Amino acid sequence: ATATIVENTRNLSLDQIGALGAGADCFVSVHLNSFNRNVQGHEVLIDRNGTDADLRFATAISQELDRSLD
Repeated sequence: ATATIVENTRNLSLDQIGALGAGADCFVSVHLNSFNRNVQGHEVLIDRNGTDADLRFATAISQELDRSLD
């Protein structure tokens, strides 16, 4: 398996980011939300047609971020 990491420095839309994962076995999109340059929380997104396994994986990532981030 290969991994592609995209740092969104080009302000791509969610659709454009999602297109980069087309055909992948797994696509995870992690977002650190901010307001006034302060991180306010995170989101872990999966494809709306994702499987139960995708949801479990995204949930595990989100829970780990909860434990790891202030």
